[in-house]
Order: sequence, then structure tokens, then C-alpha cells
Amino acid sequence: MTTPRILLTAALFAAVAVFAARAEDKETKFEKPEDAFEALNKAIKDKDWKAAYGTLTPESGDRLLGMVVLGAGTIKTFAKLDTSGKLAEKLKPIDELLTKAGIKEDALEEKVKEAAEAKGDSKKTAEIAKKLIEPVKDKATLLGGLMKEMEGLNPNKKQDTPAAKLKDVKVDGDTATGTSVAKKDDKEEETKIKFKKIKESWRVELPEDAFGKKK
Repeated sequence: MTTPRILLTAALFAAVAVFAARAEDKETKFEKPEDAFEALNKAIKDKDWKAAYGTLTPESGDRLLGMVVLGAGTIKTFAKLDTSGKLAEKLKPIDELLTKAGIKEDALEEKVKEAAEAKGDSKKTAEIAKKLIEPVKDKATLLGGLMKEMEGLNPNKKQDTPAAKLKDVKVDGDTATGTSVAKKDDKEEETKIKFKKIKESWRVELPEDAFGKKK
């Protein structure tokens, strides 16, 4: 390799390294489990699902995205029963998002059938969803786009997310636990929450039964 090419290659590697470092710096870091919890609640309230993805552990984020993609696939299945074609027309933006993300139509149909056969088994469904979203590179963007479009399918339906508070936080190294308390129908509901510290930033780990029953 000639000297100019060596210098060019070195410059390219340096540029990539600088870009990666800047991207990492822009990633929101949460110093405490409480910070990640508050950020997640705010993102949900604001319907900013791209930001919500950034508060979750990679495993939880993937499970959430996988379930949303499966949900979109289920709606697409029902759309085929609509002889007017109106629902299919409304779903075009979702089709475009899935296609752009690398999720193929036949693969989606197959996984939707497998998920239905799992009958709510959270472990099996999570495995199906994980396999389905393997081609996706920008998962946060896909989640944000899908949630926006799916919520838009029923704009008249109001979904008020109850404000939640975190209590009894216990930190043990790079893991932590706490209890989420939210009011629903004038009653307080408590949910155990787990956290993980990843790359010096705390992330929320969603409970497995949030995606279906455990078996």
C-alpha cells in the first residue's frame, strides 16, 4: 500500500472513531435508577417512544419493539378481511416503516401465526419477536414511528397514562430493584421494577409478564 493510501485509510479510521465518540456522548446517561424511571415515565406521557426505548435495557427494548411489530402484523392480518380496502390504505405508512427497517411481509405473517400459537406464553412470544426484528438496525426509530402510526389509527381514543412514582430503591452493584406505584381507578397499584447499569448508565428492565403470561 502506498503512503498516500495509508494516510487516507488512517484518516478514515480517525473520522469514524470521532463520529462514534460523538454519538456515544449524545446518548442520554442516567446516573441513578430513579433518573431512568422518571425519563421513561415522561417519554410515555409525551408519547415519545423513541426516547422511551433509550431508557430500557437492550433486552427490554427489543421485547417491546418485537411486540409492537407483532401487533402491527396482527392488524395487517385483519386488514385482509376488510373488503373495502380502507384499513389497508391506512396501514400503508406502517408497511413503509416495516419495509424500510428490513422486515419482510412473509416473515411477519409467519411470526404472527407463531405468536398466536404461543397463546400468550411470554417466553415463547419474546423469542418469536426477537427473531422477527433481527434485521432492524435503528430500533428506537422504528418503535417511535410504529407507535405514532398505530396510535393514529384510533385518534379519538384517549389513553391517559397514570403518573407513577418509584419507591424502595435498592442498589446492588450494577443491578437495582424498586417498586412502581401508580393510581388507577382511585386505587394504587404496585409493580416490582428491575434496573441494570449498562455503560455507566442505568436502564429500566421491564417485567416479563408485561408481554404476556409466564409459563
